[in-house]
Amino acid sequence: MTDGRALSAIPTPGFRPRYGRAVPALTLQYTLRCRLDREGFRLAVGSALTSKRTSSFKIRRNREDQTMQTMTIGTLAKQVGVGAGTLRYYERLGLLAPEERTAAGYRIYRSDAARRLRFIRRAQALGFSLEEIATLLALNDNPQGHARDVKRLSLEKIRDIEARLHDLQRMKQALEELAVHCNGKGSTAECPILAALNEND
Repeated sequence: MTDGRALSAIPTPGFRPRYGRAVPALTLQYTLRCRLDREGFRLAVGSALTSKRTSSFKIRRNREDQTMQTMTIGTLAKQVGVGAGTLRYYERLGLLAPEERTAAGYRIYRSDAARRLRFIRRAQALGFSLEEIATLLALNDNPQGHARDVKRLSLEKIRDIEARLHDLQRMKQALEELAVHCNGKGSTAECPILAALNEND
């Protein structure tokens, strides 16, 4: 079969080449038809392969989504880095709830439970109590809520931290004064730090 490059060298009907006889029109039509058939076959095969790859990708993604859709309490605890007991405690406080329970009573969680747990841990790292975190979670779960409520909670926490820092600084100064009077020698009966702790009000 004549390839595509040879087609450009075939003269049109009625054209007589410089050397040799004119190419019959029937030969030209047959050559064109062969090329069109070959190109059509390539397009059909390419389309089929593309469709197969797309279908395979969709099936694989669906399987992954189904796999990641739920998880057991042990899997969730390991993924986030907390104990299973902590998850049960959060459940009792209403911070976290399993999607369902199996017939054997095992907790099954949705994949977004990991994101909720990370939210809780980050809020704890900022000093929020679990009660305050429950309020933050409620605000986070409500896209129509007001950002001013989140800022109000944050400002209150800042004032609370500042007050605790003041108390910590006062405790530090008191300990430094006691430490100055203790040389770390002798018996505990002679320790000024213990003596100060034993003083009557």
